[in-house]
Amino acid sequence: MGERVVRLIRTMGVEGVTRRRFNGSTMKRGDRPERGPLRTPSTAVFSTDGPDRLWVADITHVSACADRLQLAAVVDVWRRRVPGHCIR
Repeated sequence: MGERVVRLIRTMGVEGVTRRRFNGSTMKRGDRPERGPLRTPSTAVFSTDGPDRLWVADITHVSACADRLQLAAVVDVWRRRVPGHCIR
């Protein structure tokens, strides 16, 4: 910012607001389950022999007006349809 903008902000008493960030962990260090191999979309196999055997899920953050929404969806790989979703 330019010096003038900084000076005007200080004289008006305007301060920035920061939100606490989520650290990404809700478990204690020793409670972590073993993880499988990391698969990228190009190496992952998304096929199955029948319905209801493989479901994949995704959570997406969407900014709408002044709110930030979360969209969670589950996809049945065999049918290629979304049997359930939730928006919060």
